[in-house]
Amino acid sequence: MVVETTEEDIPEHDLADFADMVHELSRVLNLGNADNSLFNIFWHPDDPELMGFNRNRLIFLNLAHYTKKRRSNFMLPVQSPNMYHP
Repeated sequence: MVVETTEEDIPEHDLADFADMVHELSRVLNLGNADNSLFNIFWHPDDPELMGFNRNRLIFLNLAHYTKKRRSNFMLPVQSPNMYHP
């Protein structure tokens, strides 16, 4: 079964956060430049376990994977009010 998505389905806030993180990673590792980026972001919510893939020396990263993992329990911040105070 193929589910079609539109631009309206893409979580824009998550996309902005993820793009910033990927851009910073590219900058820190000195990969690509403004005209030729090594990293490309795509949206494939039908398979959020697909983290990404490499094609022709380009890295494609699935925003749906980032969104799912970011919302998973192990990525949520601790909600304890006494976290830093005994």
